[in-house]
Amino acid sequence: MIRCFLPAMIFVTLTSCSRPSATIHFILPDGYKGVFKVRSSLMGAAVRKREDGAHVYVIPSSGILIASTTKPLHRVVNTTAEYSSGAQIPWRRLGASKGQLQSDGLYDLYVDSEGWFYFFIGSDAEYDSVKAHPGRGFQLGGITNSP
Repeated sequence: MIRCFLPAMIFVTLTSCSRPSATIHFILPDGYKGVFKVRSSLMGAAVRKREDGAHVYVIPSSGILIASTTKPLHRVVNTTAEYSSGAQIPWRRLGASKGQLQSDGLYDLYVDSEGWFYFFIGSDAEYDSVKAHPGRGFQLGGITNSP
């Protein structure tokens, strides 16, 4: 009896401690390019939930979204993005091989000490420039200025 009980307890312990995963979907203004950031506030914009369970964040043209919650961003497994016209933006995962994107992609940048989650829309080369020179090359709101 103990032989069956121990494996069952290990399984329950391992599965009960894991957080449920989240799918995040960003909708950006058509033609948006550059850095955008998301943070939560009690008075922030509501985060919609699609029928498939994805949490939808609609990014304004300013590139700054104060959302009602960022909890789903802490447990992301899958991220999708599109422009408001419906054109898809591919997500570039960490460790993905470079040079495969012919168009702009979505990149995770970082989370700062104030709770802002930073993301970037652009090419591989532009992403490398932003990572190498934070604060130069792209401003919030997708307004480009050459480095």
